[in-house]
Amino acid sequence: MGAYELLDFAHEIASRFGLPSDSILLCGNSQNSGIVFSNNTVMIKGSIIGDGASSGFTFAPENQGRLIFRWNVSSEYFFDTLSFYVDDVLTARISGKNVTWGGVTNTVTEAGAHTFKWEYAKDGDTSVGQDCAWIADVVWAPRSALTVVNGSGGGPFYIGDAVPLAADAPLPFFTFDRWTGDTNGVADAGAPATLFTMPGQAATLTATYKPMLFTLSVTNGTGGGSGYTNAQTIAVSATPVSGKAFYRWTGDTAAVADVTASNTTVTIPGASVSLTATYRVPLTVDGGSGGGMYPEHTAVAIAAAAPAEGMVFERWTGDTATVANVWATGTTVDLLDAGLSLTATYVYSLPLVLGDGSLAFVKTGVSGSVVVAPGAGPSGGPAVCLTNLLDSQSAGVETVVEGAGRIVFQWRVGSEAEADFLLFKADGATFAAYSGKNKPWGTVTNTVSGAGPHTLRWEYVKDESGSVAPDAAWLDNVIWTPAMTASPTPVPYVWLDQYPLLLASAGGDYDAAALADVDGDGHVAWQEYVAGSNPTNRESVLRAMLDMRDGAPHVTWTPNLGTARVYTVEGRASLTEGAWGTTNAASRFFRVKVSLP
Repeated sequence: MGAYELLDFAHEIASRFGLPSDSILLCGNSQNSGIVFSNNTVMIKGSIIGDGASSGFTFAPENQGRLIFRWNVSSEYFFDTLSFYVDDVLTARISGKNVTWGGVTNTVTEAGAHTFKWEYAKDGDTSVGQDCAWIADVVWAPRSALTVVNGSGGGPFYIGDAVPLAADAPLPFFTFDRWTGDTNGVADAGAPATLFTMPGQAATLTATYKPMLFTLSVTNGTGGGSGYTNAQTIAVSATPVSGKAFYRWTGDTAAVADVTASNTTVTIPGASVSLTATYRVPLTVDGGSGGGMYPEHTAVAIAAAAPAEGMVFERWTGDTATVANVWATGTTVDLLDAGLSLTATYVYSLPLVLGDGSLAFVKTGVSGSVVVAPGAGPSGGPAVCLTNLLDSQSAGVETVVEGAGRIVFQWRVGSEAEADFLLFKADGATFAAYSGKNKPWGTVTNTVSGAGPHTLRWEYVKDESGSVAPDAAWLDNVIWTPAMTASPTPVPYVWLDQYPLLLASAGGDYDAAALADVDGDGHVAWQEYVAGSNPTNRESVLRAMLDMRDGAPHVTWTPNLGTARVYTVEGRASLTEGAWGTTNAASRFFRVKVSLP
């Protein structure tokens, strides 16, 4: 071969392996190199170089780096060999007829020039197989830099090095997204920690991040969605609902600009947000208090109004399913998610229509003929009316009283004179009768004697024929006053009735009880009635107290019954001389006297 032919071979080898052209030299002692090219493969044919000869080439880079190649032979084992040298040092050798392709990696870390040599050498006789050697895919890569942005793992590396990568921790409310740049060698570009295989040239990788995305859920309103970032502001609006008024937002309300505004904004706080628009619903209370607009699902106190004269509260009607007690004048109602309407209802009470409520009344005769007539009373209030009776029928009311006393009532009648009568009876005996066409209201007073009990009845009785309009009777203002004892100060039976022990000690005799001192405090019962003390408790007495106010003596007492008694404060200068009289500046001792008005 001529010099130019050798040069062409060297250039061809360099070209096929991407190596510098001036770094390749042919070597060996063969007169004919026997080098044949095929794609990225250099084949050395032993049949051309001949027995006892060798042929090959060298690569001489200028710096440290890594060399990678593949090789194969088909030769006489042990005698015809393909050898690889690094800086003239045998590093690897292969031979044999059925050798498979193998890979070699060699790294030189010392600075300066280096020489790599591949040489196929034959012994002096015999050829086996194809008598060829092949070198393919020769790659030379100097040590090169890996630059890692937003992470760790960068530095100088050789081709094929497996480099651990780690992305920096993301900023608040961001997450790692992926590696970008020279990512062909990245094992998993979507993992913040992964491996990178160095490509034999400088490479740059950048860890990138994406904002965390959050969801805004809005119930009973608009503005909800997903894909919101931290600190992003979103407008929300409550859905108008007929018959309701917006109340407030509930849920994750720390992010809401104004929880009481139906149209407001939400600033995403680095977490998903859930909001619910709540509403006020109307509560209508007829005949009482407590009505208004209230938040759904809350308990509201309601109270029935004071009943009209002669009436008592009966019950709550309407939407009563959630009323705590429909029979109570004051109760609570649990509101639902819709408005409620309640009505306090009232009925006439015979005890209140006829009197002060202290007496209980029952109807007699034709019960349906005993009715309450609003506005028919002598003072414009309600009254009991006995009406709508047929001939020979009767209707009335009666009550039972204990002991002796005085009954006072008012009545009027419009009837057939001397035929149809309004009667007053005590224990079955008639004490008063009233009849006539247009009789006015009259007042009757009757004394009831004896220990009792006594049955008092007011009855409208019709004869067997005839009637005169309005053919009815009215009754009102029935007042029972129990009799008093015959003690020096009369004591009401009702007061003595409060002390069963006192009455029992007197054998049920009211007069004897009023004169008894069962608690042994030196005061008989009638005196304790005047003083307002308890006749069965010796510690219960009228006590006077003295203190100084603004430099002057001040006298108080207990019990103090106010205007129900007359209290007199008397004073004198000495306990041993002088008379009790009106207090003055000379008074040093005081006493309190009590009497009935």
